[in-house]
Amino acid sequence: MIIFIIFSIMIGIIVQSAGEAAYNEPTASEIQDKVKNLQAKKVDQESLNKLKELQEQSVSIEALFDNGRTNPFEN
Repeated sequence: MIIFIIFSIMIGIIVQSAGEAAYNEPTASEIQDKVKNLQAKKVDQESLNKLKELQEQSVSIEALFDNGRTNPFEN
């Protein structure tokens, strides 16, 4: 019986702390800190030109690109 009571208390504490954690919102300063650390991913123009050149040279690769653009789930 005592094990059941201890187990119930432990489950109650876990449920209560999970409920409190679910409603905690980040502060404005925490949000701004995360936003400052974000960096946009950039692809250099040389890599884009090389991909386009390779796509134009290979008919099979061009077919893969075209098929993926029209229907990505068909393969």
